[in-house]
Amino acid sequence: MGVVMKKTEQEKVMQIFKEEWWATPIWYFYIPETQIDLNLIKKECYKEKLNNKGRVISNINGWQSEDISIDKKRPHISNLLEKIALIIPAILKDLGVCKELHLTNAWININPKNSSNKVHIHAKSMLSGVYYVSANKDSGDIVFYNDDKLNMIYSMFVDTNNKNTCSSIKYKPETNKIILFPSWIPHGVDINNSKEDRISIAFNIEIKN
Repeated sequence: MGVVMKKTEQEKVMQIFKEEWWATPIWYFYIPETQIDLNLIKKECYKEKLNNKGRVISNINGWQSEDISIDKKRPHISNLLEKIALIIPAILKDLGVCKELHLTNAWININPKNSSNKVHIHAKSMLSGVYYVSANKDSGDIVFYNDDKLNMIYSMFVDTNNKNTCSSIKYKPETNKIILFPSWIPHGVDINNSKEDRISIAFNIEIKN
């Protein structure tokens, strides 16, 4: 026969409340393939590389275009960016942003085997994102890092493998996947270990003047 434990009067009235603050959201979604043409977007990306010397910012052994805009020169990329822009209001509402924001700049990344992107942030922007034109599970994960300095203390006392205390989180690249995140999160991209180019279009969203 088990022992029945009776609650003391103090235990009956004592309640513990918990609130969580400073959680960092990361969103991801897919564009319906009936609304875009992935093959033609891919062709426009390679055409841009032929006509654009590119630049080096965070890319290591990969090619990054200069900023591109929504225009008739790249109709299929422009159509994609317009579809992404339609999602922005819902994301901003979720984030609690009351200002009007818009997609300000975008650029193409073509990362062959053994290329990567070093850790960086997107200064002066509210939100940033990446759309994968062509990628697979070995193309190199995008990695977001915990910028909370308490993380260094947590690691001495607690299991750091949960979402509140982990030092980083990875998302695998996937064709036609969009990942959106606050621009101030430190992030980088692992080495592409596949034989195929990882092609992506990155963009920033800022307050509209």
